[in-house]
Amino acid sequence: MRRPSGYSGNLVKAREVGEYFALRAELHEASIQAFRILASELEAHSAPAALVRATKRAGRDEERHAQMSASLARRHGGETARVSVDRPSVRAIEDVAIENAVEGCIRETFLALVSTRQAETAKDGTIRAAMKTIARDESEHAALAWTLASWLEPRVQGDGRTRYGKAARVAIQDLRTEAYAPYPETLRRVVGLPSVRDALALIDSLDRTMWQKLALQTNGVG
Repeated sequence: MRRPSGYSGNLVKAREVGEYFALRAELHEASIQAFRILASELEAHSAPAALVRATKRAGRDEERHAQMSASLARRHGGETARVSVDRPSVRAIEDVAIENAVEGCIRETFLALVSTRQAETAKDGTIRAAMKTIARDESEHAALAWTLASWLEPRVQGDGRTRYGKAARVAIQDLRTEAYAPYPETLRRVVGLPSVRDALALIDSLDRTMWQKLALQTNGVG
């Protein structure tokens, strides 16, 4: 799941299973728009057609994820809300790259790890089955983010490279802050979410490997 610019939905505030999946459905709905916006911006910046196609395909994946999450929300008494995302004008490639690093390389990679855990450990069998599909797709989206980064990063110049690196570090710290706001134990076990300790271990692992992949470490920001 990618959060488009200006959207601040956060699953951590969920207290019950139905609410968790209602919020997740809303984030998937927002992610549909995030991928559509990204695809149009990549086209505007003359990205390879294969990257544009993969980005559009990821948006279609998110449509399925939104439907699956909304179904799970209803099953557990949750209600979803409509999501409205304003489509911005085409941004500078630096801003596209920063958003991809934060929402794709960092947050989406973390989500793929968490979703994989949910597919294995959720106590509810229906949730495990849904998360298996979602985890597979989110892992592909995370891989796409890193592929996009390899195309976007060389096009970030000057002070933008420092902004890029700082944004990545802030994103990692934001994940840690969210991890310290734990879900209720019953919710965590039913949906298979990691404990605070396990979530922090995943984040630390992501932090250690992130700068091996982000080329900007060679410019004093890693």
